[in-house]
Amino acid sequence: MPTQPQSAKEYADADRLDLPSASALEIAVNCAGQPALKRSLPPEALQSYSEVEDEWAQRGTRIHAAFESGNTLELNAEELLIYEQGVRFNDMIVENWAHSKGITTYKEGPREVRVFLLDPVTLAPIGSAKPDRHYIAPPHLLVVDLKSGWNPNLAPSPRSWQLKFQGIALWKEEYGEAGIEEMRVAYCKPQSKYGASDVCDYTRQDMDYSLQSIRYHLWETAQPNAPRHAGHWCNWCPCKGFCPEAGAYSMLPSVIGTQAASIDMMNLEATVARLGNDDMLRIMEMAPVVGKIIAAVKARLKSLPAKELAALGLMLPEKGRKIDTISDVTGAFHVLSQVFSVDDIFKCLEFKKVPLVDMVQREKGMPKGAAETWLNTTLEKLITTTHAEASLRKLKD
Repeated sequence: MPTQPQSAKEYADADRLDLPSASALEIAVNCAGQPALKRSLPPEALQSYSEVEDEWAQRGTRIHAAFESGNTLELNAEELLIYEQGVRFNDMIVENWAHSKGITTYKEGPREVRVFLLDPVTLAPIGSAKPDRHYIAPPHLLVVDLKSGWNPNLAPSPRSWQLKFQGIALWKEEYGEAGIEEMRVAYCKPQSKYGASDVCDYTRQDMDYSLQSIRYHLWETAQPNAPRHAGHWCNWCPCKGFCPEAGAYSMLPSVIGTQAASIDMMNLEATVARLGNDDMLRIMEMAPVVGKIIAAVKARLKSLPAKELAALGLMLPEKGRKIDTISDVTGAFHVLSQVFSVDDIFKCLEFKKVPLVDMVQREKGMPKGAAETWLNTTLEKLITTTHAEASLRKLKD
Protein backbone atom coordinates (compact mmCIF):
# COMPACT_ATOMS: atom_id res chain seq x y z
CA MET A 1 0.00 0.00 0.00
CA PRO A 2 1.62 3.27 -1.06
CA THR A 3 1.98 6.05 1.42
CA GLN A 4 1.33 9.67 0.63
CA PRO A 5 4.24 10.94 -1.46
CA GLN A 6 6.46 13.49 0.19
CA SER A 7 6.64 16.14 -2.51
CA ALA A 8 6.01 19.82 -3.04
CA LYS A 9 2.65 19.14 -4.65
CA GLU A 10 -0.29 20.79 -2.92
CA TYR A 11 -3.44 18.70 -2.51
CA ALA A 12 -6.89 20.01 -1.78
CA ASP A 13 -7.52 16.63 -0.14
CA ALA A 14 -4.12 15.32 0.91
CA ASP A 15 -5.56 12.21 2.58
CA ARG A 16 -7.03 11.01 -0.73
CA LEU A 17 -4.37 12.65 -2.98
CA ASP A 18 -7.28 14.41 -4.78
CA LEU A 19 -8.37 11.04 -6.19
CA PRO A 20 -11.84 9.42 -6.13
CA SER A 21 -12.52 7.42 -2.99
CA ALA A 22 -14.84 4.53 -2.20
CA SER A 23 -17.30 6.74 -0.35
CA ALA A 24 -17.66 8.97 -3.44
CA LEU A 25 -17.45 6.26 -6.11
CA GLU A 26 -21.22 6.20 -6.69
CA ILE A 27 -20.97 9.88 -7.69
CA ALA A 28 -18.06 9.10 -10.03
CA VAL A 29 -19.88 6.13 -11.57
CA ASN A 30 -22.98 8.20 -12.29
CA CYS A 31 -21.18 11.47 -13.05
CA ALA A 32 -17.78 10.77 -14.58
CA GLY A 33 -16.98 14.47 -14.93
CA GLN A 34 -17.45 15.29 -11.24
CA PRO A 35 -13.87 14.52 -10.10
CA ALA A 36 -12.46 16.77 -12.84
CA LEU A 37 -14.82 19.58 -11.87
CA LYS A 38 -13.80 19.17 -8.25
CA ARG A 39 -10.11 19.26 -9.15
CA SER A 40 -10.66 22.42 -11.21
CA LEU A 41 -12.00 24.36 -8.24
CA PRO A 42 -9.57 26.05 -5.85
CA PRO A 43 -9.51 24.57 -2.34
CA GLU A 44 -10.79 27.82 -0.85
CA ALA A 45 -13.85 27.64 -3.13
CA LEU A 46 -14.81 24.17 -1.94
CA GLN A 47 -14.16 25.23 1.63
CA SER A 48 -16.20 28.43 1.26
CA TYR A 49 -19.23 26.67 -0.14
CA SER A 50 -19.05 23.40 1.77
CA GLU A 51 -21.85 22.97 4.23
CA VAL A 52 -21.17 23.24 7.92
CA GLU A 53 -21.55 19.85 9.56
CA ASP A 54 -25.04 19.65 10.98
CA GLU A 55 -25.98 17.91 14.20
CA TRP A 56 -26.64 14.58 12.45
CA ALA A 57 -23.29 14.61 10.67
CA GLN A 58 -21.47 15.43 13.90
CA ARG A 59 -23.28 12.59 15.64
CA GLY A 60 -22.22 10.18 12.90
CA THR A 61 -18.62 11.37 13.19
CA ARG A 62 -18.60 10.73 16.94
CA ILE A 63 -20.14 7.26 16.59
CA HIS A 64 -17.66 6.30 13.86
CA ALA A 65 -14.75 7.51 16.00
CA ALA A 66 -15.98 5.31 18.85
CA PHE A 67 -16.47 2.38 16.46
CA GLU A 68 -12.83 2.72 15.45
CA SER A 69 -11.28 3.25 18.90
CA GLY A 70 -13.79 1.77 21.35
CA ASN A 71 -13.69 5.04 23.35
CA THR A 72 -17.30 6.07 24.09
CA LEU A 73 -16.67 9.03 26.42
CA GLU A 74 -17.83 11.61 23.85
CA LEU A 75 -21.14 9.87 23.12
CA ASN A 76 -24.45 10.96 24.63
CA ALA A 77 -27.00 8.43 25.80
CA GLU A 78 -28.69 8.02 22.40
CA GLU A 79 -25.39 7.81 20.55
CA LEU A 80 -24.12 5.23 23.02
CA LEU A 81 -27.15 3.01 22.32
CA ILE A 82 -26.52 3.26 18.57
CA TYR A 83 -22.84 2.45 19.06
CA GLU A 84 -23.56 -0.56 21.28
CA GLN A 85 -26.13 -1.89 18.79
CA GLY A 86 -23.57 -1.39 16.02
CA VAL A 87 -21.00 -3.43 17.94
CA ARG A 88 -23.56 -6.21 18.50
CA PHE A 89 -24.50 -6.24 14.82
CA ASN A 90 -20.83 -6.27 13.81
CA ASP A 91 -20.24 -9.28 16.05
CA MET A 92 -23.25 -11.01 14.47
CA ILE A 93 -21.92 -10.28 10.97
CA VAL A 94 -18.53 -11.78 11.86
CA GLU A 95 -20.06 -14.81 13.61
CA ASN A 96 -22.44 -15.51 10.70
CA TRP A 97 -19.56 -15.18 8.23
CA ALA A 98 -17.37 -17.60 10.18
CA HIS A 99 -20.22 -20.09 10.62
CA SER A 100 -21.33 -20.02 6.97
CA LYS A 101 -17.77 -20.44 5.68
CA GLY A 102 -16.66 -23.02 8.25
CA ILE A 103 -14.02 -20.63 9.61
CA THR A 104 -12.54 -21.53 13.00
CA THR A 105 -9.86 -18.86 13.32
CA TYR A 106 -9.59 -15.39 11.83
CA LYS A 107 -7.86 -12.12 12.59
CA GLU A 108 -9.05 -8.53 12.41
CA GLY A 109 -7.07 -6.22 10.15
CA PRO A 110 -6.20 -2.60 10.94
CA ARG A 111 -9.25 -0.37 11.32
CA GLU A 112 -9.82 2.70 9.16
CA VAL A 113 -6.73 2.02 7.04
CA ARG A 114 -6.64 3.91 3.72
CA VAL A 115 -5.69 1.64 0.83
CA PHE A 116 -4.79 3.03 -2.60
CA LEU A 117 -5.70 1.11 -5.74
CA LEU A 118 -2.84 1.30 -8.27
CA ASP A 119 -2.74 1.59 -12.03
CA PRO A 120 -1.54 -1.83 -13.27
CA VAL A 121 0.89 -0.23 -15.76
CA THR A 122 2.25 2.90 -14.08
CA LEU A 123 1.66 1.75 -10.46
CA ALA A 124 0.40 5.26 -9.72
CA PRO A 125 -2.55 5.58 -7.29
CA ILE A 126 -5.90 5.93 -9.08
CA GLY A 127 -8.29 5.89 -6.10
CA SER A 128 -8.57 4.82 -2.49
CA ALA A 129 -10.81 3.13 0.06
CA LYS A 130 -10.95 3.27 3.86
CA PRO A 131 -12.90 0.32 5.33
CA ASP A 132 -14.20 0.67 8.89
CA ARG A 133 -13.34 -2.93 9.82
CA HIS A 134 -12.20 -6.04 8.01
CA TYR A 135 -11.36 -9.63 8.90
CA ILE A 136 -9.06 -12.09 7.18
CA ALA A 137 -9.11 -15.90 7.17
CA PRO A 138 -7.55 -17.07 3.88
CA PRO A 139 -9.09 -17.86 1.49
CA HIS A 140 -11.83 -15.63 2.95
CA LEU A 141 -12.07 -11.86 3.47
CA LEU A 142 -14.83 -9.93 5.28
CA VAL A 143 -15.30 -6.15 4.98
CA VAL A 144 -17.73 -4.27 7.26
CA ASP A 145 -18.83 -0.64 6.88
CA LEU A 146 -20.81 1.08 9.65
CA LYS A 147 -23.80 3.24 8.73
CA SER A 148 -24.78 4.88 12.02
CA GLY A 149 -27.73 6.81 10.58
CA TRP A 150 -30.82 5.70 8.69
CA ASN A 151 -30.41 6.49 5.01
CA PRO A 152 -33.33 5.46 2.76
CA ASN A 153 -31.17 6.13 -0.32
CA LEU A 154 -28.40 3.73 0.71
CA ALA A 155 -27.96 1.06 -1.96
CA PRO A 156 -28.03 -2.50 -0.54
CA SER A 157 -24.70 -4.30 -0.36
CA PRO A 158 -25.04 -6.14 -3.73
CA ARG A 159 -25.31 -2.73 -5.47
CA SER A 160 -22.92 -0.78 -3.24
CA TRP A 161 -19.94 0.70 -5.08
CA GLN A 162 -18.46 1.78 -1.75
CA LEU A 163 -18.37 -1.75 -0.34
CA LYS A 164 -17.18 -3.17 -3.65
CA PHE A 165 -14.27 -0.70 -3.80
CA GLN A 166 -13.34 -1.28 -0.15
CA GLY A 167 -13.17 -5.05 -0.57
CA ILE A 168 -11.37 -4.98 -3.92
CA ALA A 169 -8.77 -2.47 -2.70
CA LEU A 170 -7.99 -4.62 0.35
CA TRP A 171 -7.84 -7.81 -1.70
CA LYS A 172 -5.71 -6.37 -4.48
CA GLU A 173 -3.34 -4.01 -2.67
CA GLU A 174 -3.29 -4.72 1.06
CA TYR A 175 -3.08 -8.48 0.77
CA GLY A 176 -1.72 -8.76 -2.77
CA GLU A 177 -4.41 -11.26 -3.76
CA ALA A 178 -2.47 -13.82 -1.69
CA GLY A 179 -4.74 -16.75 -1.01
CA ILE A 180 -7.99 -14.74 -1.12
CA GLU A 181 -10.55 -16.50 -3.29
CA GLU A 182 -13.81 -15.33 -1.74
CA MET A 183 -14.99 -12.05 -0.19
CA ARG A 184 -18.02 -10.94 1.80
CA VAL A 185 -18.96 -7.28 2.19
CA ALA A 186 -21.51 -6.06 4.72
CA TYR A 187 -23.23 -2.95 5.97
CA CYS A 188 -23.59 -2.72 9.73
CA LYS A 189 -26.76 -0.66 10.27
CA PRO A 190 -27.58 -0.27 13.97
CA GLN A 191 -30.77 1.72 13.29
CA SER A 192 -32.34 -1.00 11.14
CA LYS A 193 -33.82 -4.21 12.50
CA TYR A 194 -32.14 -5.99 9.58
CA GLY A 195 -28.87 -4.21 10.29
CA ALA A 196 -26.73 -7.37 10.41
CA SER A 197 -28.13 -9.06 7.31
CA ASP A 198 -27.20 -6.64 4.50
CA VAL A 199 -24.32 -8.73 3.13
CA CYS A 200 -23.07 -9.81 -0.28
CA ASP A 201 -20.63 -12.58 -1.27
CA TYR A 202 -18.12 -12.28 -4.12
CA THR A 203 -16.52 -15.27 -5.83
CA ARG A 204 -13.05 -14.97 -7.30
CA GLN A 205 -14.61 -14.33 -10.71
CA ASP A 206 -16.83 -11.62 -9.20
CA MET A 207 -13.74 -10.02 -7.69
CA ASP A 208 -11.83 -10.08 -10.99
CA TYR A 209 -14.73 -8.49 -12.87
CA SER A 210 -15.30 -5.94 -10.10
CA LEU A 211 -11.65 -4.90 -10.26
CA GLN A 212 -11.99 -4.34 -14.02
CA SER A 213 -15.21 -2.38 -13.50
CA ILE A 214 -13.72 -0.11 -10.84
CA ARG A 215 -10.61 0.51 -12.92
CA TYR A 216 -12.82 1.38 -15.90
CA HIS A 217 -14.89 3.93 -13.99
CA LEU A 218 -11.77 5.49 -12.45
CA TRP A 219 -10.22 5.63 -15.93
CA GLU A 220 -13.38 7.31 -17.24
CA THR A 221 -13.16 10.05 -14.61
CA ALA A 222 -9.62 10.85 -15.78
CA GLN A 223 -10.65 11.44 -19.42
CA PRO A 224 -10.76 14.98 -20.86
CA ASN A 225 -14.30 16.34 -21.02
CA ALA A 226 -15.75 13.42 -19.09
CA PRO A 227 -19.52 14.05 -19.07
CA ARG A 228 -21.43 15.20 -16.00
CA HIS A 229 -24.89 13.91 -15.16
CA ALA A 230 -27.10 15.30 -12.39
CA GLY A 231 -29.18 13.10 -10.11
CA HIS A 232 -29.82 12.27 -6.47
CA TRP A 233 -26.03 11.89 -6.00
CA CYS A 234 -25.80 15.71 -6.24
CA ASN A 235 -27.07 15.65 -2.66
CA TRP A 236 -23.58 14.68 -1.46
CA CYS A 237 -21.50 16.50 -4.08
CA PRO A 238 -19.43 19.51 -2.90
CA CYS A 239 -19.43 20.94 -6.45
CA LYS A 240 -23.18 21.47 -6.80
CA GLY A 241 -22.88 25.26 -6.48
CA PHE A 242 -20.55 25.36 -9.52
CA CYS A 243 -22.18 22.73 -11.74
CA PRO A 244 -24.48 23.81 -14.62
CA GLU A 245 -26.00 20.33 -14.77
CA ALA A 246 -26.89 20.48 -11.08
CA GLY A 247 -28.39 23.92 -11.56
CA ALA A 248 -30.58 22.63 -14.38
CA TYR A 249 -31.55 19.60 -12.31
CA SER A 250 -32.73 21.87 -9.51
CA MET A 251 -35.34 23.34 -11.87
CA LEU A 252 -36.95 20.00 -12.68
CA PRO A 253 -39.72 20.09 -10.04
CA SER A 254 -41.26 23.20 -11.66
CA VAL A 255 -40.93 21.54 -15.08
CA ILE A 256 -42.78 18.47 -13.82
CA GLY A 257 -45.44 20.65 -12.23
CA THR A 258 -45.88 22.63 -15.46
CA GLN A 259 -46.36 19.42 -17.43
CA ALA A 260 -49.07 18.29 -15.02
CA ALA A 261 -50.89 21.65 -14.91
CA SER A 262 -50.18 25.33 -15.27
CA ILE A 263 -48.70 26.73 -12.07
CA ASP A 264 -51.15 28.93 -10.20
CA MET A 265 -49.11 30.76 -7.55
CA MET A 266 -52.31 31.96 -5.91
CA ASN A 267 -53.72 28.47 -5.58
CA LEU A 268 -50.82 26.03 -5.19
CA GLU A 269 -53.00 23.49 -3.38
CA ALA A 270 -55.20 23.17 -6.46
CA THR A 271 -52.11 22.80 -8.65
CA VAL A 272 -50.72 20.04 -6.45
CA ALA A 273 -54.12 18.34 -6.44
CA ARG A 274 -53.78 17.89 -10.20
CA LEU A 275 -50.40 16.16 -9.95
CA GLY A 276 -50.16 12.41 -10.32
CA ASN A 277 -48.83 10.26 -7.47
CA ASP A 278 -45.59 9.54 -9.35
CA ASP A 279 -45.03 13.27 -9.92
CA MET A 280 -45.55 14.00 -6.22
CA LEU A 281 -43.11 11.26 -5.22
CA ARG A 282 -40.52 12.55 -7.70
CA ILE A 283 -40.79 16.11 -6.38
CA MET A 284 -40.61 14.99 -2.74
CA GLU A 285 -37.53 12.85 -3.37
CA MET A 286 -35.76 15.70 -5.18
CA ALA A 287 -36.51 18.33 -2.52
CA PRO A 288 -33.39 17.69 -0.37
CA VAL A 289 -31.09 17.75 -3.40
CA VAL A 290 -32.70 20.90 -4.81
CA GLY A 291 -32.48 22.61 -1.42
CA LYS A 292 -28.77 21.89 -1.13
CA ILE A 293 -28.07 23.03 -4.69
CA ILE A 294 -29.94 26.29 -4.08
CA ALA A 295 -28.07 26.84 -0.79
CA ALA A 296 -24.73 26.31 -2.53
CA VAL A 297 -25.74 28.70 -5.34
CA LYS A 298 -26.77 31.37 -2.80
CA ALA A 299 -23.42 31.03 -1.04
CA ARG A 300 -21.58 31.44 -4.32
CA LEU A 301 -23.67 34.47 -5.31
CA LYS A 302 -22.87 36.13 -1.97
CA SER A 303 -19.17 35.78 -2.75
CA LEU A 304 -19.41 37.71 -6.04
CA PRO A 305 -18.11 41.30 -6.29
CA ALA A 306 -20.71 44.04 -5.92
CA LYS A 307 -20.41 44.96 -9.63
CA GLU A 308 -21.24 41.41 -10.75
CA LEU A 309 -24.16 41.27 -8.33
CA ALA A 310 -25.46 44.61 -9.61
CA ALA A 311 -25.36 43.28 -13.18
CA LEU A 312 -27.72 40.55 -12.00
CA GLY A 313 -29.97 43.07 -10.26
CA LEU A 314 -28.79 41.99 -6.82
CA MET A 315 -26.97 43.56 -3.88
CA LEU A 316 -25.57 42.26 -0.62
CA PRO A 317 -25.96 44.63 2.36
CA GLU A 318 -22.99 44.97 4.67
CA LYS A 319 -25.05 43.63 7.54
CA GLY A 320 -27.89 41.17 7.79
CA ARG A 321 -30.99 41.64 9.90
CA LYS A 322 -30.40 42.81 13.44
CA ILE A 323 -30.29 40.06 16.08
CA ASP A 324 -30.38 41.07 19.75
CA THR A 325 -29.13 38.46 22.20
CA ILE A 326 -29.28 38.90 25.96
CA SER A 327 -25.73 37.84 26.80
CA ASP A 328 -25.82 38.69 30.53
CA VAL A 329 -28.79 36.63 31.67
CA THR A 330 -28.03 37.09 35.38
CA GLY A 331 -27.85 40.89 35.03
CA ALA A 332 -31.02 41.02 32.95
CA PHE A 333 -32.85 38.93 35.54
CA HIS A 334 -31.72 41.26 38.33
CA VAL A 335 -32.89 44.38 36.46
CA LEU A 336 -36.25 42.95 35.39
CA SER A 337 -36.99 41.52 38.84
CA GLN A 338 -37.16 45.10 40.12
CA VAL A 339 -40.14 45.68 37.84
CA PHE A 340 -41.84 42.33 37.26
CA SER A 341 -42.63 39.29 39.39
CA VAL A 342 -40.20 36.37 39.39
CA ASP A 343 -42.95 34.05 38.13
CA ASP A 344 -43.61 36.27 35.12
CA ILE A 345 -39.89 36.45 34.31
CA PHE A 346 -39.49 32.65 34.52
CA LYS A 347 -42.27 32.29 31.95
CA CYS A 348 -39.96 34.07 29.49
CA LEU A 349 -36.99 31.82 30.20
CA GLU A 350 -36.10 28.47 28.70
CA PHE A 351 -33.57 25.80 29.68
CA LYS A 352 -31.58 24.39 26.77
CA LYS A 353 -30.63 20.76 27.14
CA VAL A 354 -27.19 20.84 25.50
CA PRO A 355 -25.70 23.49 27.88
CA LEU A 356 -27.31 21.70 30.84
CA VAL A 357 -25.70 18.39 29.83
CA ASP A 358 -22.36 20.18 29.40
CA MET A 359 -22.73 21.65 32.90
CA VAL A 360 -23.53 18.27 34.48
CA GLN A 361 -20.64 16.67 32.61
CA ARG A 362 -18.25 19.39 33.76
CA GLU A 363 -19.39 19.74 37.39
CA LYS A 364 -19.92 16.03 38.12
CA GLY A 365 -17.04 14.71 36.04
CA MET A 366 -19.32 12.44 34.03
CA PRO A 367 -18.99 11.32 30.40
CA LYS A 368 -21.55 12.90 28.10
CA GLY A 369 -23.85 9.89 27.92
CA ALA A 370 -23.99 9.49 31.70
CA ALA A 371 -24.55 13.24 32.16
CA GLU A 372 -27.55 13.20 29.83
CA THR A 373 -29.01 10.15 31.60
CA TRP A 374 -28.54 11.84 35.01
CA LEU A 375 -30.26 15.01 33.79
CA ASN A 376 -33.20 13.10 32.28
CA THR A 377 -33.68 11.12 35.49
CA THR A 378 -33.34 14.16 37.78
CA LEU A 379 -35.77 16.31 35.79
CA GLU A 380 -38.07 13.49 34.74
CA LYS A 381 -41.18 14.97 36.37
CA LEU A 382 -40.36 18.45 35.07
CA ILE A 383 -39.91 17.51 31.42
CA THR A 384 -42.76 17.60 28.92
CA THR A 385 -42.27 15.32 25.93
CA THR A 386 -43.85 16.24 22.61
CA HIS A 387 -43.47 14.90 19.09
CA ALA A 388 -42.83 16.71 15.84
CA GLU A 389 -45.07 16.16 12.86
CA ALA A 390 -44.36 12.74 11.36
CA SER A 391 -42.27 12.72 8.17
CA LEU A 392 -42.75 10.46 5.18
CA ARG A 393 -40.14 7.71 4.99
CA LYS A 394 -39.35 5.03 2.50
CA LEU A 395 -40.26 1.50 3.51
CA LYS A 396 -37.27 -0.24 5.07
CA ASP A 397 -35.79 -3.35 3.51
